[in-house]
Amino acid sequence: MRLSPRPLLASIGLVAALAAVPAAAQIRIGVAGPMTGTLAPLGAEERRGVEAAVAAINAVGGVLGQQVTVEVADDTAEVAPCSSEERARAVANQLAGAGVVFVAGHLCSVASIAAAPVYAAEGIVQIAPGAPEARFTDDRAGPGTFRLFGRADAQAITAAEVIATRFDGVAIAVVDDQTEYGRKLGGAIREALGNAGVSLAFNESYLPLVVDLPDLVRRVGASGAGLVYFAGGATEAARFRLEMLVAGSTAILFGGDAVADPDFMEAAGAAADGTLFTWPPDPRLAPEAADVVAAMRAAGTEPAGITLYAYAAVEVWAAAAAEAGTTDLGPVAAAISAGTFATVLGPVTFDDGGAANIVGWAVNEWRGGTYAPLAAP
Repeated sequence: MRLSPRPLLASIGLVAALAAVPAAAQIRIGVAGPMTGTLAPLGAEERRGVEAAVAAINAVGGVLGQQVTVEVADDTAEVAPCSSEERARAVANQLAGAGVVFVAGHLCSVASIAAAPVYAAEGIVQIAPGAPEARFTDDRAGPGTFRLFGRADAQAITAAEVIATRFDGVAIAVVDDQTEYGRKLGGAIREALGNAGVSLAFNESYLPLVVDLPDLVRRVGASGAGLVYFAGGATEAARFRLEMLVAGSTAILFGGDAVADPDFMEAAGAAADGTLFTWPPDPRLAPEAADVVAAMRAAGTEPAGITLYAYAAVEVWAAAAAEAGTTDLGPVAAAISAGTFATVLGPVTFDDGGAANIVGWAVNEWRGGTYAPLAAP
């Protein structure tokens, strides 16, 4: 199946089915993510993307002649900024009870992985616009489980390639904050740098509430490191950056996708300038997204961050349901697996594990309160 290159779902051919279905008929889909708590800005982006896509779908007749409605579910846990496994499963069961046939979610890997078996058992297609952890698709819960985002293990390779080429001859330090995220990313970047032939001038893991952070930063500086790769959360990365400036360090801070979080910018302020991080290429710059970006901006919404990934997840599901002629998991999952889909991200296909073919990661730089792709040397 190959669809028109135009997004906005205008080519799906859904309008013709209107007469065959009662006007009151509706299809329920879900969006699940951190709608409250520290990651609420990301959840808001996800929700806006889903709702904008649904509005575009409904404007051309809906899916299979039925209007689409959105059930919003908050997977934020009291003890975690994003979710706990228990909370994610509860949200998945909540959405299943609401009768949804598709879920765009979750954003965090722990939530997506925990919820996926529930969706698979309940006959619900899941396309995660986030969830970069490799095992989400490597250990796939079922044929209806998909990811529309880059793999986490690939971002370290991207970062290492840039460090090895652009910063050849610069002493490199790697520090991680021993969170689950930090340990995994720290291990991945150390391995990737080693494979790229980069030796480390400094290498350490630390516990944020235990370590003397000013002392750690001084020791990093004493190593002569001109670039510090920090594997850890947004707030801790900001603390580390601020301590670097206090210590008079001119080294570049380089982080993972957590540094794209607005919390980093808010906590670091002007000190964020010059910080590098890996994040997917900005989909707002894709020609396929131009109409959607213009429409959302005209409505007063900036489609930043995860917004267009969530939008594309709905595009894929809607096109697959139209192709399958049903919203049932089996036919829709088969259509997704076999199809090429026109989306705001460009043409999308999925591999046998349910992972999208999109370009996963690029290096970006914070500057003046926003970020942009790292300029060519």
